[in-house]
Amino acid sequence: EEVERHLSTTDSTFLMDGWIRAVDKPWFTREIGERFSEVEFSFREPLDTEDPPIYLDNRGITRPYEFVTTLYGRPVYREDDPTPMLAPFFVLFFAMCLTDAGYGLTLAALAAFVLLRFKPKGGARNLFNLLFAGGLVTAAIGIIAGGVFGLGIDSFPVWLKPFVLINPLVEPMKMLNISFLMGIVHILFGIGLRMRADFRAGLTADALFDDLIWIIFIAALAPLGFAGILGGEVPPGVMSVATWVTLGCAVVIFLTGGRKQRSFIMKVLGGLVKFYDIVGYFGDVLSYARLLALGLATSAIALAVNDIASMVKGMPYYIGYIAMVLILIGGHLFNLAVNTLGSFVHSARLQYLEFFGKFFHGGGAEFKPFKSERKYSVLKDSD
Repeated sequence: EEVERHLSTTDSTFLMDGWIRAVDKPWFTREIGERFSEVEFSFREPLDTEDPPIYLDNRGITRPYEFVTTLYGRPVYREDDPTPMLAPFFVLFFAMCLTDAGYGLTLAALAAFVLLRFKPKGGARNLFNLLFAGGLVTAAIGIIAGGVFGLGIDSFPVWLKPFVLINPLVEPMKMLNISFLMGIVHILFGIGLRMRADFRAGLTADALFDDLIWIIFIAALAPLGFAGILGGEVPPGVMSVATWVTLGCAVVIFLTGGRKQRSFIMKVLGGLVKFYDIVGYFGDVLSYARLLALGLATSAIALAVNDIASMVKGMPYYIGYIAMVLILIGGHLFNLAVNTLGSFVHSARLQYLEFFGKFFHGGGAEFKPFKSERKYSVLKDSD
């Protein structure tokens, strides 16, 4: 009691706890320490039973694609952020759906105007940055596919014609094969991410027999499907190797598919049922046909707008020219708006179902730091 009499006391004290980003710890301790003389900090890692909120921290060109990820959900704390992995696929699929260099440059210009003029923040800024990047990639894909506002390759300048490699309206099967190939790569990449997660979680058997073996199996089936279903030409040596690899993988899948079952009969049935997964993968690959379908729709509507404009041009008293200009501007802007929306939606769908379905669980809560939220005023630093 004599010691207690000489201890410093206060009228009140309080305890505050919450989540903080690890990178903010030095700043937090410094700022709070400067404002309060009697303060104590204690930090710890999240417990296994806790589910911390999620803060996505992507930098540079991948940050705008957080808009796509957050439309689906956030990863849980011990799960990788899928944003950097989906970014290159999303922008490429977006461009393949739009497939017109003129529309791509127009979209990039409109997005740049909004960013520079209105300076949006948060999710809106990410969206317009994403549209800007998508417009630029669409311009490149549009030149390769020979599409500029629905004009044919004959309208291209001589120096640009060597860059035209395919015309989807004339060679739709070639474009369809490219779409399927992109789908196979996309799906195998997603399975590869699941395999990495299984290895990290110590699930070695799952990583080998549920992930790696299926990557090899699907890759070996691709040339067989290309030759048998699509009628493509595959070198005999490649066909032979693909056939033997496919058979070997099928044996491994049969022997390991029911490994988690206890009885011998259930193990055999489990191995047989495991082959049904190939139906799901086949359906996933077919979903990428939408890349061709939307690209053809964009080109066909652009051609229709140009044809209608050319028909009204012959009207007398300059009325035809006025009508032609109105039809060209209105028709192409309408086509750009509708197919930009379609390209975004269907590219996102391929990420959410065919890609995320292979490795991503999601369900994390957004990290919302304690701060002053102002509805009618904004604080700015004064000069």
